[in-house]
Amino acid sequence: VQEILQKFHDNGYPIRWAVTGSGFWVEGGTTTSFGKWGEEFPDASALKEWMHSRDIYWMIGLRTNFIPEGGPYYPETSERDRNLDVRSFIGDKLTSEAKDKGFLVLTGEGDVMNTTSDIFPIVPSNLLNGNAPGAAQWFQRQYSKWEIDGIKEDTMMDIDTLTYIYNHPISEIANQGGHVIARNGEFVSPGTLLRINDTTVDELGGRIPINYMQYAASGFPNVYSDVAGTHNMHNLADIDKNIRHAWLLSLTSGFSVGTFPDMWPEEKKEIFRGVSRFHFQIAPYMYSEALKGYQSGYPTTLTPLSIAFPDDQSAVDHSNYQWMIGESLMATPLLKNIISGTMDVYLPEGDWYHCGSGKRYEGPLTLKEFETPLDAPPCFIGGQGIIVLREADGLPLKARVYPVSRRKTSFSFNYPDGVAQTLISYQKWDNNAELVVIDQTLGAEIPFEVDAASGSISFDIEPNHNYDIVEQ
Repeated sequence: VQEILQKFHDNGYPIRWAVTGSGFWVEGGTTTSFGKWGEEFPDASALKEWMHSRDIYWMIGLRTNFIPEGGPYYPETSERDRNLDVRSFIGDKLTSEAKDKGFLVLTGEGDVMNTTSDIFPIVPSNLLNGNAPGAAQWFQRQYSKWEIDGIKEDTMMDIDTLTYIYNHPISEIANQGGHVIARNGEFVSPGTLLRINDTTVDELGGRIPINYMQYAASGFPNVYSDVAGTHNMHNLADIDKNIRHAWLLSLTSGFSVGTFPDMWPEEKKEIFRGVSRFHFQIAPYMYSEALKGYQSGYPTTLTPLSIAFPDDQSAVDHSNYQWMIGESLMATPLLKNIISGTMDVYLPEGDWYHCGSGKRYEGPLTLKEFETPLDAPPCFIGGQGIIVLREADGLPLKARVYPVSRRKTSFSFNYPDGVAQTLISYQKWDNNAELVVIDQTLGAEIPFEVDAASGSISFDIEPNHNYDIVEQ
């Protein structure tokens, strides 16, 4: 774990969190062996300290099913998950404790229910009854024995009618300060991110974006797919497809990598690293929009065009998957035509600037067979025309404003602390206009930079300061 994290870190990847198991798969246990570590982690405390010194949160895969105490238990099938190679499984005495406390799901006859996953663990398991009084709090206390930073919920059970095993136990971990990547839930997403598991490059035009749109339309836009190039990074024939997969994932609320592209050509390694950097740059903007969505219920971080532009029939009918991130950033990932690198892009009414070239387009317009460069973010700036970017840790955040809004508009930005805010106001300026950026909080002009390609301007912002862009 430390070796692969160090490799990504040394190569300029801004890693912020890492998900592992507890090491008990190898030994035949499960990741509900709370507080225990396998041979892979001989000094878990030292590893956690090492991660934290590099600003990395340590998260662990966790489930709400328990193998009964005792064992070993032997699967009836020889099939195994790709990450698991054991002949038997061993239970935990905590399962008996949960049973004695009345925290397990019962059958109609009052017996503890046994359910077997066809993925993991492939022996009978008991299920945590999240609705039982005290069960969620008990589960959170067991989790806390690891003294880590959060979880990736990863229950693999075919139990569509028993979804109450997730909500309270998983959200209790989040409520107590744990970072949670949720996967299952009943009418809610009990975590920060909603995970779509094991999304492969072969699902670029299918399950991945379809799930995105379904979740967002249901009010859960903060999706996360794991991981860039899933199980395919060593396939040198699919390098470009892996990069397209990474660009798709980078335009969502969570982005992760798993395998370092050791065998790739240097120019492709640089592009892949650039995808990670792009997500790092837009993450503060994404967080700000997520907070707005939390407050309003609107899917701000991933708004399907049919929701963002309901009165634009061309937007509603457009066949390619596009979405808005906030009111300024339109995601246009290329999901097919990997070899040609072209796609039809629809731009609603207004001015839109391509994030890579800076070229301006005036909508409504369909860009037929638009060339989507492999090395440029597949997105456009329009709408309000204001985004906030993070260039590097330790530097001020930077606002970038494009001259698109024909009326005076104000953009509210929420800082990562969830408290501080900044308001940025402007109206579309003429190409030859002389501009001034005024820090209204200080009552003074501040410096700014002009992008030659797009005419956009950029300037540093500070928490609880407001800014106006005006023509002299």
